Amino acid sequence: MSYFVDDENSRDLFLGYAVAAGRLKTQLSGMDICVDEEHPLFVYLPCGVGGAPGGITFGLKQIFGENVHCFFVEPVQAPGMLLGMATGRHSQVSVQDFGLSGRIHADGLAVGRAPRFVGKLMEPLLSGEFTVADKKLYEYLRLLWGSEHIFAEPSGCAGFAGPERFFSEAAGYLSKQRMTEKMKGAAHIVWATGGQKVPEDIRREYLNTYL
Repeated sequence: MSYFVDDENSRDLFLGYAVAAGRLKTQLSGMDICVDEEHPLFVYLPCGVGGAPGGITFGLKQIFGENVHCFFVEPVQAPGMLLGMATGRHSQVSVQDFGLSGRIHADGLAVGRAPRFVGKLMEPLLSGEFTVADKKLYEYLRLLWGSEHIFAEPSGCAGFAGPERFFSEAAGYLSKQRMTEKMKGAAHIVWATGGQKVPEDIRREYLNTYL
């Protein structure tokens, strides 16, 4: 009477994550945040195995179509999804094939080989990828705690690299999408996860980690 969920290839789990997109739509409506051609939505998601960000992206695309732009963020030493998609070989390549260690502080994102299932689905849906260094995760963690009093684990803070890098590097993307003039009406969401169950002593350790 048991049911096994394969974290890398489960379609049920993938679609379960997609439900989050409908919940986000309700939240945005409640805050009077419009998403349409003149008000694009940008979402930055931490990516490990890819099931969660992939499912969320899939759901958002079903609801908002071309008006939502999703970006994955992975650690510099473990960008399994990025390398799999960039080469088109998905699960056939690993980060070690490119001289990367795969050893990172963001344990929830320590995935050296992307599953073919999610990577293939994301090819026509994903707008782009960013990578982030371990030390930045702790900087984002402290900034989030200091400004909003919200605690997120290091892995959950990876998405903050998205908007920071986007505004300095995405001029070409915006021009290609003909959205440069629409950015004043855009909304940006960092998908921050984890942290609620982290013990107090580990929280203090994270807040005082400098690399």
